[in-house]
Amino acid sequence: MKIYSNHIGFEQSDRKTAVLEAEQELQELKVYLCSEEGKQFPVRTGKCERIEEWSDHYYYPLDFSQVTEPGNYRLIAENGEEKTFTELFPVTDYYLNMQMVNASRAYFKGERDSGEWLKADKALSFDGPREGIRDLHGGWYDATGDFGIHLTQLSHTGIYNPMQSLLPSYVCFAVADRIEKEKLRDCRILKKELLDEAYWGADLAMRLYCEGGSFLRSVDRGEAFSEKQHRKIDYEYFHFSGHEEDQSYLQETIEDKNYETGLRSGSGLAVAVLAQAAGHGSASGEYTCSEYLETARKAFRYLMEKNEQQISDGRWNFLDWYLGLTAATELYAVTEDEDYLQACRYLEKGMERYLVEMKEGSWFLAEREQLYFHPSDEGLPLIALMRYGQVEPDPEKKKRALTMAEDAMRHVLSISKSPFGYAAFTWKKRVEDREEENRFFFPHDTKAAPWWQGENARIASLASAALFLSKLTEEEELVEELVLFAQKQLDWIMGCNPFDSCMIDGYGRNNIRYFFKGQYDFMNSPGGICNGITARSSDDRGLEFVMKPTKDCDDNWRWAEQWIPHVAWYLYAEGLKLL
Repeated sequence: MKIYSNHIGFEQSDRKTAVLEAEQELQELKVYLCSEEGKQFPVRTGKCERIEEWSDHYYYPLDFSQVTEPGNYRLIAENGEEKTFTELFPVTDYYLNMQMVNASRAYFKGERDSGEWLKADKALSFDGPREGIRDLHGGWYDATGDFGIHLTQLSHTGIYNPMQSLLPSYVCFAVADRIEKEKLRDCRILKKELLDEAYWGADLAMRLYCEGGSFLRSVDRGEAFSEKQHRKIDYEYFHFSGHEEDQSYLQETIEDKNYETGLRSGSGLAVAVLAQAAGHGSASGEYTCSEYLETARKAFRYLMEKNEQQISDGRWNFLDWYLGLTAATELYAVTEDEDYLQACRYLEKGMERYLVEMKEGSWFLAEREQLYFHPSDEGLPLIALMRYGQVEPDPEKKKRALTMAEDAMRHVLSISKSPFGYAAFTWKKRVEDREEENRFFFPHDTKAAPWWQGENARIASLASAALFLSKLTEEEELVEELVLFAQKQLDWIMGCNPFDSCMIDGYGRNNIRYFFKGQYDFMNSPGGICNGITARSSDDRGLEFVMKPTKDCDDNWRWAEQWIPHVAWYLYAEGLKLL
């Protein structure tokens, strides 16, 4: 027997669950919670279940949400003479979520572009034919092994673009906004620190902006071990197939548009961040509120007219619509300009066209007949709908946006019923396939291949969407399901997973180490979150989390490397839990 639980702890109001693993069904099982002082509390033990793809083991969901007294506890399970227990973990009155938001914020501060990298980024030339020198210092290093700064990657896929270098800004502005509006206790300094990070990114967005166009995509990382930094402003091949053996994309003519981005590839979020920056006073920003706003206005106008020219396949898909809505919503929120409200309504209607009915609730297509799922931002379209609903003055339109988010989350909840509650998604391997399949981890054979990795960002983004919705919906039963679902995603990251690994470096137990070709130069940082657990490399099934070098693996980046979207979405979720 073994009990998997969140290593870091719970607040009084949290749903508190864990999972017991056993090699066979247990006939005399007794599970209880024991305080540090020896006081015992009963634990509700759910029906024994199996997750056949994962293992031959049996899993029992455990629930001790009724325990709200602050203190240190451990879970204990007995079956006849066999006994197992967890390490101690705390239940706190309200401080834990603040601590974890602050840990995420501190991680970002430690990952800021700085030192010799920042010095190089103040005078960057373009890789390829584009001419000129630009100051693009700022932002955060993308990942443990990538000191580059990227608005997005995977653009060649059209439907998997992750939000990267400006996502921390968007999230920090949103959480700071909530602290202010809700007048949350003991968060005054935390709000200032969050705004400091938010403006660090907003100032980068100002430098990335190209007058008369959109935003530059990427600062290439250069050679990490070089004595001199050889960083360049990078471009994207629009016609890369994703298959490394296909070299035809190298014949593409590189133009100015290859260096810049469309709504789906970072510009939508850049506009949103600049609009947010215009509404927060610019206490730590390098520009005035009016300068942030004017840049956001110009970029949005251009993107609504010319987005097709800035994206790899030349046609809008679901990502463009929801990131366009994200931009328009923040512009309307700060200006109350009727033109932006009309843009919001137009973009929300665009999202509606991608709705499809599911067995329970509804979901979205990414393009044509391809169901939407995403490696890092799956909750973002729901957040875009709810955020728009918050600023929409028309009650009927507001309700429609909320209903779309509710129905989408009903689908997610309906397919995520395993004992661990890990967020599943529905997909078809090929558009022409009739059968849909519910999966746990990003498939290995997609437009992104050979890229695939753990997706702690994806599940944290869905946790964020669930918590956001729990504060808006009036359906009490749905609220309970949303809060439990969200907590289980965060618990998975914090240690309640079949590898008993807390995936936040410096917290909990069994933190994974990132190794690369027999080297440990790329060290993970405290507060950062690794990529996470995947399906097996060999067959795209089961579970894999490579913690030590093996004869088949001398680079465990897919599992161990930290990436800024993981921390950003975790911060958002924890920020929504602040009391």
